[in-house]
Amino acid sequence: MKYQRFIWTLGILVAGMIGLLFESDTRSLAQTEATSGESGEEILTRGPVHEAFAEPAGYNPTQGVVVTRNAPAPIEEIPPEDKPEGDNVSWIPGYWSWDVDRGDFIWVSGIWRDPPPGRSWVPGYWTPVPGGWIWTPGFWMSTESEEVEYLPQPPESLEVGPSSPSPAADRLWAPGCWFWIGSRYAWRPGYWVSANPDWVWQPAHYVWTPRGCVYVDGYWDRTLERRGVLFAPMYVQSSVYMRRDYVYTPSIVIQVGFLTVALFDSPDYHHYYFGDYYDVEYSRRGFHPWFEVDKRHRGYDPIFAHQRWHHERTDKHWERNMRRDYTYRQKHVEARPSRTYSTQAAVAARAPERERKNLVIAAPLGEVSRRRDAPIKFEKINEVRRQTIGGQAKDVAKFRAAREQWESKPKSAAKVEPIKAQPKIVQPQQSKEDRRPATELPQDAKSGKERKVQPQQSQKNIEPPMAQRPSNEPALSMPDKVKIPRSPVIGKPASAPGKIGNPPVRPDIPKPETNIRLKETYKRTEDSPKSADKAKSKDQTPAPGDTTPSDGKNQDKKGKSEGKNRDK
Repeated sequence: MKYQRFIWTLGILVAGMIGLLFESDTRSLAQTEATSGESGEEILTRGPVHEAFAEPAGYNPTQGVVVTRNAPAPIEEIPPEDKPEGDNVSWIPGYWSWDVDRGDFIWVSGIWRDPPPGRSWVPGYWTPVPGGWIWTPGFWMSTESEEVEYLPQPPESLEVGPSSPSPAADRLWAPGCWFWIGSRYAWRPGYWVSANPDWVWQPAHYVWTPRGCVYVDGYWDRTLERRGVLFAPMYVQSSVYMRRDYVYTPSIVIQVGFLTVALFDSPDYHHYYFGDYYDVEYSRRGFHPWFEVDKRHRGYDPIFAHQRWHHERTDKHWERNMRRDYTYRQKHVEARPSRTYSTQAAVAARAPERERKNLVIAAPLGEVSRRRDAPIKFEKINEVRRQTIGGQAKDVAKFRAAREQWESKPKSAAKVEPIKAQPKIVQPQQSKEDRRPATELPQDAKSGKERKVQPQQSQKNIEPPMAQRPSNEPALSMPDKVKIPRSPVIGKPASAPGKIGNPPVRPDIPKPETNIRLKETYKRTEDSPKSADKAKSKDQTPAPGDTTPSDGKNQDKKGKSEGKNRDK
């Protein structure tokens, strides 16, 4: 009995020590001695992925979800002393994001980021609209451009997937998109891209803004493991972050490998989300697993396409196993990942040692930086450099405020007011598709009438409401260009594309097909633009009973020749 009691006591002490180990470094450097409840901070192991680290690319740009509260003033952040090696690594500060479960804002911590070559970061911001606020997404724009062009809403995408078999095993499909030419949109079909183990091709897409839609052309980005350091989001009480002396330094790192296990996409919130979003209720709210983004033609996920190609070279069942694990977690609550860092520590402390590694979603930065097998090498920076980098973060905040100002001004070139968002009361059985504004297309060349694509009906109910495009908005307004200041976060251009350490050569992108304009020309689930063109070029044989004028002429000629043969 004494021996059993000794073992039981020893087990408690070991579990307590492990719990303390996991709880260490969960606070900022200035508040390491405070517990979660005392400091008013709670480190989260689920939530939005910083959009500068990874941004989803939907087919159709839409306005975001309306929230009824304005975001607080940004928190002052100072980067940690462990920094990834490299002269081009930048600190991109965090921002507030709306949490649907809490009904409150959470802080998306800043990140260390090695920017995509030849790209500069344009941060997102909260936009006031009638009835609340919506999130305007950030994006990586080309460093070669000194101005942003705001375009009218493009037509609904025609993308339905590859129109031909892959020419080789190491090819990935990049979806097509609409391209603005002169005074209208023309469809640019998809194409095959050579896969690369170290680089992900981010295809062209559009970003919605209050002033118009911004076209972001395709570019090469690093794999998730090489992009930088993603820190855990945080829920912090207002009594804490409103203190004048409050400064936050992130110290808990999200394991990048975990992102490819539990990653979700939310088009309505313009973000990736990681962690426990397995419940069916989240699916109703528009949170979908990253491997189902292309389902129902919602969008394309370049990270998933790259991961699938990379893993299936050695494991043909990688995608099937991932889908199986997702289904299992949907049905078994106990198998889902922890939602907070403190819960993770407690669960890991109770689990057998051989299973703890699979339960760790987040880990202290100090532990991560000491790993020899880490894909990123770290260096220590002194206090002076930390403060200097912290000053650069303030420049990003100023750049964000400047963007909010220039995008809130009316269009000057087209002399048309920007698309104004209007809140809409959610009706039962209403979905994202129901709330998507009708897209007005260019005039038809023959009839001269405007064509509209009406929203598709669905059986989902997503809260809160989406901002709507007014029905009296002009069909197509002329583009509006705005010269912007230089972004504080800039990726150095590739000195020698295709060489070691540099991104691959830019793929050959097909030219827009100017003869394709209207979505109604093709059946979305059956015909692609190319197949539709082929169908048009085929010899149209009249069906039995067809009495069109052209067919009548053919019938007359056929009858005369048959009569002559009978006479002979």
